[in-house]
Amino acid sequence: MLLSLVFNVRPVQECVLPMTIGQALHACILRLLSDIDPAIGAELHDMNQLKPFTISPIQGPVTVQGRGLVFHQTQDYWFRVTAYETQVSQCLYALEARPPGHLRLLQGEFIVQRVTSDSRDHSWAHCSSYEALYTALQSLET
Repeated sequence: MLLSLVFNVRPVQECVLPMTIGQALHACILRLLSDIDPAIGAELHDMNQLKPFTISPIQGPVTVQGRGLVFHQTQDYWFRVTAYETQVSQCLYALEARPPGHLRLLQGEFIVQRVTSDSRDHSWAHCSSYEALYTALQSLET
């Protein structure tokens, strides 16, 4: 299963976060995966190699303040998590049906408005399989 899952979030209150919060997003996703499947969460955490998922930076209107970014309470933000390994994809996919209410990123707390893998909801969201991808590529060659 190939998955591109988009989280739509909004800060509970205005917060200033470092310009590079990739590690905080990574830790947040690992916590969510551990909540769904503790064994997978532990395995991913302990891996000493590339993880079978990626996380984009948070997208949306921010203001630079010193060495930080101001996330405004009145604005919507989003980020994408992609996975290419079936077990990880399935765990993440479960979040679409039962999204967490809030996410904590360092000193910022965000309300989760929606989690989607449907490209009709967000252009960066999608769910597919290796077989479907292969079939689509084959049809391009003919």
